[in-house]
Amino acid sequence: MDMIEKNEAHLKAQVQELLALAEQADQSNVPAGVSLPEEIKRREQRLKVMEAAKAKIEARAKRRISSP
Repeated sequence: MDMIEKNEAHLKAQVQELLALAEQADQSNVPAGVSLPEEIKRREQRLKVMEAAKAKIEARAKRRISSP
């Protein structure tokens, strides 16, 4: 699960960086071919998938602990 948490933190940091770039609103600062809204959306979707996977892993671990 450490890998999921590490990736989750990394994606959250990337989303914050992309949001900061978007706030600057100066398209000349954005690398060519990069669509900030698309990149933000893609990373937020990945975060949702990771959060769901993390919840499943945690639920499975709780069941293992509570079952004799």
